Amino acid sequence: MRFILIMSTLGRTDDLVRFFSSLSVQSGFDCKIYLCDQNEDRRLEPIVSVWSDRLSIRVVRSDRGLSRGRNAALAAALAEIDPQEAQQNCIVAFPDDDCWYSNDVLSKVSAVFSRHPEISGVTGRSMNEKDVPSAARSPSVPTELTPANLFRGSMGISYCIFLRFEVVQKVGLFDETLGVGSGTPWGAGEESDYLLRAIREGAHLHYQPDIHIHHPDKTAMSDPSRFLAYARGHGRVLRLNGYSWITVGKDVVVALAAFIVKSVLAGHIMYPYLYRAWGYIAGYSAPLA
Repeated sequence: MRFILIMSTLGRTDDLVRFFSSLSVQSGFDCKIYLCDQNEDRRLEPIVSVWSDRLSIRVVRSDRGLSRGRNAALAAALAEIDPQEAQQNCIVAFPDDDCWYSNDVLSKVSAVFSRHPEISGVTGRSMNEKDVPSAARSPSVPTELTPANLFRGSMGISYCIFLRFEVVQKVGLFDETLGVGSGTPWGAGEESDYLLRAIREGAHLHYQPDIHIHHPDKTAMSDPSRFLAYARGHGRVLRLNGYSWITVGKDVVVALAAFIVKSVLAGHIMYPYLYRAWGYIAGYSAPLA
């Protein structure tokens, strides 16, 4: 089975080496990395030079923004890959530049697709540096992804996504108004939007909790603007994909309940959860045009 890895990177070197190292031990698979370098300097050249002896790496460039970088890499892949050949055994993934794979990730992904030709895409479970699930609400059993459960835990997070090539052909590129570095208020949600579009195209997606992709634990708590941008992005994705105000209202209620509980437990006002509630409303209510 062939794997096409779409990655955008900015400002990282050691993390990128860690990912390359984790990929190099996935034996028995044909892998090609389409790497969008958004750095203004040449810091990646020695890294790519060293690893090109062991990995197939195609470097492209784009303006800054995570979705723009993925789109530049994805467009290069779609232009170069023979569609007829790729539809037989080609899987596309979207690793972050600071994630890394467990040693058996590609073999487990390959096994799922081989055993289940009816499955169009697989998502794995996000794990932190201590091999603990990054999101407590993620199910511990295999689950079909639907618009109703897509936002639960880390089931739809970008670096855990693996899609058949024909799905990517149908869905196309990421929405560049969404995500980190987009230059819009919508600082997240591009991967959720992509998966929802895939489902509308008829894709059957499954979450597999035994497929582990590692990613550092990060929090937006110390950066209110980032926290708000993530929440606005979520609200925007709900609006773009036809969710009702009832769905948004439930998310707002959960955020407000968390605000009350967390504030009581902390002994001071936990403003980020208020930002989350407001962000959901702001993102959903903003005009689409």
